[in-house]
Amino acid sequence: MAALIHSSTDDFPDSLNETERIEEEQSPLSETLETMPIWISRGVLYLCILFVIVSLLFACLGRVDEVAKAPAVIIPQGRLKPVQTDLEGIVTELLVKEGEQVTANQPLARIDSADVVKILSEVQTAERSLAAVKRELEESIPLKQQQTESQTAIQKQKIASQEQRQQALQLQIASEKRALELLQEQHLITQKQQREKQNRLQLDRKFAKAQADREEEQLAGVMQLVKKSAASRTELRAAQEKYDTASAALVKVESQINEAENESQ
Repeated sequence: MAALIHSSTDDFPDSLNETERIEEEQSPLSETLETMPIWISRGVLYLCILFVIVSLLFACLGRVDEVAKAPAVIIPQGRLKPVQTDLEGIVTELLVKEGEQVTANQPLARIDSADVVKILSEVQTAERSLAAVKRELEESIPLKQQQTESQTAIQKQKIASQEQRQQALQLQIASEKRALELLQEQHLITQKQQREKQNRLQLDRKFAKAQADREEEQLAGVMQLVKKSAASRTELRAAQEKYDTASAALVKVESQINEAENESQ
């Protein structure tokens, strides 16, 4: 069953009493404002108006940070230099990423070189042989304790022989590792020498080119003088010989540069 709620007229007197009570509580404040001088009341009013105006001006003219978006281009810092090596082989692993900044003598890649692979294979074979000898040595020790004195002597000789073999293998491993280090050092030295040779040949080519150009200009000048009968045929032949010598020197230097480039490939 639904219930209906009705308002009762008995509540009105309570509401009126509450209103009268609030007015009585506020009456001291109203009396205080009325008793204040008029210039103070106006001052308070002006202050309120001024506060509202300042708030509006700040809201309209206040600085707002703006964020703008624009495309950007990343420019690498430092020197960009092509990388090349005189070691023949296949690149199996890159140790740096494209655009990464590197330092001097930092490894950049792993190269599968025939010489290096051969030496590493020999080192690995020697290490496997050494491991096999160690296993044989470890297996032979328990057997030695179970055999007779004669067998013990034989086992001692065998152990001594295996130890000698182990030492020989260790020396072989150390020697082959050293050979690998020397090979790597030799590659570095060869690369450095080839770079120095190429730089020297480039300087020689520059000098030879300048010399040939100068001799060519002098030859042309002498030819003009010969046409005007201001120079002799002897001077012309001398100028021609100087030009031929300078041209031959330039051709020789360029040939040496080509040979150096072929050696570095």
